[in-house]
Amino acid sequence: NLALAETYNNSGKGQKALEYYKIAISEGEETQAADSLATAYTSLGRYWLREGNMNKAKSCFEQSRQYAEDAWGRNSVEVAQSCQFSAQVCESERDYDSAYSYWRKAMDIYKKQDARYSYDTDVAELYASMGLYHVYFKNYSAALGLLKKAYCVVRGKMEQDTELAYFYENTLSLYIKALYDRAVGNETEFENWFNENFENESVQ
Repeated sequence: NLALAETYNNSGKGQKALEYYKIAISEGEETQAADSLATAYTSLGRYWLREGNMNKAKSCFEQSRQYAEDAWGRNSVEVAQSCQFSAQVCESERDYDSAYSYWRKAMDIYKKQDARYSYDTDVAELYASMGLYHVYFKNYSAALGLLKKAYCVVRGKMEQDTELAYFYENTLSLYIKALYDRAVGNETEFENWFNENFENESVQ
């Protein structure tokens, strides 16, 4: 039923999708399947997020996180992903401090994952989001440090990883330019500033 809900949602049939999301959740509750419920609530939360209903989205992502903790543990990737979705809701509501808290929690979880698996895009997105947070609040030194870390993750990998390349072109490069515009302006040419801070300096 969850697959049907996603199919209806992707084809623009929101009400039909909502019906099947609720069926999927009901079935998960009957069988007490925490993993299925975590997935179903995440999908329903994304539906409400796209619809602009932040209260319902927030509630779904919170329930998703709780079920994910039950199914896979507090430090599972699924919990981190729920935190990232919750951060999106907080951003939409301009509750940036709460969003930052969710980003930090997600980052802590990713750092604990098995090194055999790569979560480069997730980690880069988190560093970038936290960096932009500091740009907005004029903490430019912290912003630079976090955006450097994001760039360090993607640097040298974009030719082989189209997802990272897309993230850099459509997100990270814009955040870096936002930092430059606010913190540097016309004092230094952008290319010189970028090379000095991102290309010529190693990132720890």
